[in-house]
Amino acid sequence: MVWQLARVTGGPRPADPAVLLGGGIGLALLCLVAAGALRSRAGVWLGWACQLLTLASALVLPAMAVVAVLFGGLWWLCLTQGQRIDADRARWAAEAGQAPGPEGTAAG
Repeated sequence: MVWQLARVTGGPRPADPAVLLGGGIGLALLCLVAAGALRSRAGVWLGWACQLLTLASALVLPAMAVVAVLFGGLWWLCLTQGQRIDADRARWAAEAGQAPGPEGTAAG
């Protein structure tokens, strides 16, 4: 979706089209880096930065507000459900007498 933003920001705009295209490509690359770094807290913060920058892109292309709300909601849902799943796995491992593994799974 971010790549599409970079492609469709034609027409009379307050900035140079090359700057808009560069910003869209930069945001798309930031999204890829954040996705690769999600195992760390830095990846989660980068993900939030991507969401906020996508919302800010609605200043250039108003339709991106819909994209930002939809994907921001999905981002929040995935983070909250992931925390719940991790807590459940840790609880189940403790009940079974095992220490949780590196990814929240039971070791052993």
